[in-house]
Amino acid sequence: IDPATRINIEISKKMFNIDMVIQGGGELNYNMLVNNQINLNGKYEISEGGANLKMVGWPNKAFRLTSGGSIRWDGRLDDPDLKLEAINRVKSSYVNPLDNKERYVDFDVTLKISNRLSSMDVSFSIYTADQYLMSIINTLSPDEQMRQAITILLFEIIDLPGISTSSNYMSEQVN
Repeated sequence: IDPATRINIEISKKMFNIDMVIQGGGELNYNMLVNNQINLNGKYEISEGGANLKMVGWPNKAFRLTSGGSIRWDGRLDDPDLKLEAINRVKSSYVNPLDNKERYVDFDVTLKISNRLSSMDVSFSIYTADQYLMSIINTLSPDEQMRQAITILLFEIIDLPGISTSSNYMSEQVN
């Protein structure tokens, strides 16, 4: 595949759509069998791209795909193995309870798509260079970390224990 080729992909589920444009390269073997079944074998490695996440009832969120992701086929055209990662940078602020000063923070919300398309796993994680916030985030369970990532992504505010800047209504909506 010519590395200049851009491929458009749409993944739709009940609660979200992910539209991606990827660029990369790879070698794929295409076969049409006697019974008109199509097989595809090979790996497409992503060098760059973008993803637009559309969640029902929420504004669209644009992500930048990280290089190194891939789509691998081992026969069935309609069920590739996905390994994709994309990042959305969110700017926010919080009042640090230690010194009562407002701090401005950049968060990287990472969208990970993995597994076969037929049993796709979608997860979110969060990272910030702010060591105080990361020390709190790292003590949370994986499910709670994912909830925090979605809260930051959707509302651009922090909802951590002792630093809550949101209402109970907003927390209930994210849950």
